[in-house]
Amino acid sequence: MLCWPMYSESHWSSVLCSSVPALATLQFLAVGSGWISDPKLVATSSRTGLRQELLTGPVLYGLAHVAAAALGWRRSPTAVVALCALCGGDGAAELGGHWLPRVALPWNRQKTLGGSISAAGGAFLLSSAMLSFFGGLGFLYPPSPKLLLGAALAAAGVESLPLGAWDNAALPLAIWVYGVAAGWQ
Repeated sequence: MLCWPMYSESHWSSVLCSSVPALATLQFLAVGSGWISDPKLVATSSRTGLRQELLTGPVLYGLAHVAAAALGWRRSPTAVVALCALCGGDGAAELGGHWLPRVALPWNRQKTLGGSISAAGGAFLLSSAMLSFFGGLGFLYPPSPKLLLGAALAAAGVESLPLGAWDNAALPLAIWVYGVAAGWQ
């Protein structure tokens, strides 16, 4: 997203910008399916060392980036918050879940309260920063902090569900629904 302002206002810019994560996603798909071999990619992008794992988490993560760049191109708070919740929220949940006291959630014993709090905080902070950045450039009008907090809490709620790697698809989709319901673009 930090590169989005480098592109022109042309419709083709969103296509070009979304092609970057699309190509990376195709690489994950090709390696995960066994069409090409890339042991280093498997080692660095999977938790288990199995190439098939690339077909869920990394491919879904890439598809979320493609959709946000293609559909939300610079003017959509929903696209910005969806990616920030996926990157900042999901990433912070992983760190907070390991570093903070491990109090398991009752509905998903593999997730922790610290991870969920970190997910909400990470999604809120990164979204606030990126929306301020895009707002400062005149690309969009940032939503209120109260609505943004609601989106961050929704992201943390989705991240806490027992979805496995599918949270990479469910989380941005939930934010998209939230954004539409909140009247964002």
